[in-house]
Parts: sequence; structure tokens; C-alpha cells
Amino acid sequence: IALLTGSWFASGSSTVERTGFDTSSDSTFSSFQRFETGSSRTVFKMELATSPQFRYYRAFAANNTDTSFGEVVALIPEDYNGNVYDEVVIGGQTWLVQNLRSTYYQNGDTIPRAISNTDWLSPSPCDTVRIGNPPDLGLYTVVDGDSLNTEIYGLLYNWWVAWDARNACPCGYRPPTQQDFQTLENFVGGNSGSLKSTNNWNTPNTGATNSSGFTALPSGYRLQWNKNSDGCYTSTLIGDFGIISDFWTSTEGADNRSGERFGMNHNSTTLFSGEQRKIGGRSIR
Repeated sequence: IALLTGSWFASGSSTVERTGFDTSSDSTFSSFQRFETGSSRTVFKMELATSPQFRYYRAFAANNTDTSFGEVVALIPEDYNGNVYDEVVIGGQTWLVQNLRSTYYQNGDTIPRAISNTDWLSPSPCDTVRIGNPPDLGLYTVVDGDSLNTEIYGLLYNWWVAWDARNACPCGYRPPTQQDFQTLENFVGGNSGSLKSTNNWNTPNTGATNSSGFTALPSGYRLQWNKNSDGCYTSTLIGDFGIISDFWTSTEGADNRSGERFGMNHNSTTLFSGEQRKIGGRSIR
């Protein structure tokens, strides 16, 4: 959702009778959609849902004889950090083309970075304890343990970041649900090749064409590891960089220790999905 704000001031004896915003998919406004605020106040606002057809807007103020316009403003997917993303429409759904790399939620709250095993496992170190979804469990870590990977591969997050209502995605976007993934899967006929980037994967990168424009990259994961006799994990595994593209959805699994995820592999054209422990680190789109 974008919050648009405009204002006007009158010169001479002119009066303003209508105010609002025009939206368009191009900066020339060769075609546009008009939204009136129903107000002639000097400062006017409106909330509109973003879409590929709504990438530019301009404010207007009008009377019965004339219409004046404000400057053209471009709307682009941008997270709280200021990272800018591309987008692509696939089967009626609009997806970001890059993996999320925000370290903040939309309200400015920080997503903590977990470096040590202890920090990463802290939200739920033991399978014997079911903790549900209390606040402030979200964590992120860097791909393959190297911060230099962030620009290309994004960050890895535990499930609670995907679930959190504060939303780490750019305004107008949210983490996908499992139903969103199923819609995507159905549209591409279950073939991951049309979703995989043709670059940055280990060979053989089976069937990769990226014909959909989704541009999935193999960021790997960070998983809980070495479960002891008490059912508690003592370390983590950072693995499958270059091999697996693994994404969280915001959907909770049937077991409240798990969340739903989906992904693809370097040597297959099959998409996979299923429940995994919430403390696992995966990409978000």
C-alpha cells in the first residue's frame, strides 16, 4: 500500500473544487487511472495498493475550467534499508526478482543478526519444547557465512521473520503464503527450470531457462544440527550454497514447531515443498 500526499495553493481568485491522484504504468501518463479524494482541502492524502500498472503518480487539483498537476513521482519496491528490488508478474502474481536483504521491519524495528550457533538456536533450541509464535524471535544470517554474498543472494532468515506482521518486505509486498507458492507451481507446471537463474548455480543446473523471470538463486540454508539425547540442537549447518534455492512462506505447519517452505535443486526440475523447523535459515521473496 502506498500513502500518497498532495497539496495546492491558489493564486488570484481561483478556487479548487476537486483533488486527487493519477496513476500510470509509464512516466508520460499516456494512459492513466484517476482517483479523486472527495476533498478540496489544501493538503490531501490517499492510500492505494501498488501494482505493475501503478508505478508512477501525480497529484492534481482542478476546478471547472482548469486542472493543475504536481511532479511525477516514481514508485519502486524499496525496503527499510533502502535496498531496491525488481519485480516480475508470473501468472497474475507479482514477485520480487531478488531475495530479500532487509535487516529491518517496515516499522523500523531491527531484525537481529545471529552469528554464533548459540544465537541462531536461541529461539527454539529443543524439539521437545513447543513455543508457538511469541514476538521478537526473528533473526537473520548471511549466505554461506560471508557478508559479501548479500548483494546477489540476499540474506537467510528464520521462519518468524516471514511470519511477523511487522513485515520485512518492501511496502506493498509481503512474504508468500503456501497457497501463493502453489499458485506459482501450478502456473509453471511444477517445472523449476523456468524459475531458476541460468547463472550462479553449480552444474548441471538442470533445465534452467528462467523463462518466467523469477531468477531463483542457490542461497543454500542454515539449519539446526547435532541433536543430543535431550532433543536439543548443539550446532548449526551452513550448507548447499550453489545447490539449493530454499524459501520460507509465512504459513505455519501443522506442527507449531515448523513452517511451510518451497524450493528447487541444481540437478532437478522438480519443485519441492513441505514443513521444516522454524529455526532454519532460508531465503524470503
